Parts: sequence; structure tokens; C-alpha cells
Amino acid sequence: MYQIVAAWQGSNPSVEADFIWGIGFYVLLALWMRADAQQRSFPLPLDYGLLLYAFGPIYLPWYMWCTRRWQGVVIAVVILFAGYAPYLIGDLVWAYLVA
Repeated sequence: MYQIVAAWQGSNPSVEADFIWGIGFYVLLALWMRADAQQRSFPLPLDYGLLLYAFGPIYLPWYMWCTRRWQGVVIAVVILFAGYAPYLIGDLVWAYLVA
């Protein structure tokens, strides 16, 4: 939301806010994935956090496919969209309403 408001006001989000959002999103996603894998008795690799951070758009749908099949892939797309939506909407606001 901060990215959208900043774009509406004609400024860029601070570097700190982008860093917190980028890291925080994947930390929360990794914590959820770990809890979900334990609940479903699904073995995660030791470096799943790094895999998620480095290859999130690929690794999350793979995990969701392995645990939930097509329903999981749809959920993964929604989760990834929720993570990237502030950037996309902020760019659209900047491009069409501010510039």
C-alpha cells in the first residue's frame, strides 16, 4: 500500500520500506511454508528459505503443487500476486495518473 500512496504523491518509496517489504514478505512466506509442511508431513529441503527467496516464483508453485495439486497452484499465484501487487499498482499509478 505504501508504494501506491508514494506513487500517487509523485515520490518513490524509501529504500528501507522496499527492503522491509521484500525481506518481510519472503520471511513470512517461509515461516508459513515451514508450518504447513510440518502439518502435512511434507519434507522440505534444508535450504528451503534460500530457495524460496532466490526462486520464489518457481519454488512456491512447486511446493503448492506437491501438497495441493491444481488448487495449490492457484493459491500460489494469488500469494505471489499479493506480494508483487503493490509494486505493479504503484507503477500503474505512476505511469497513468502522475506522469
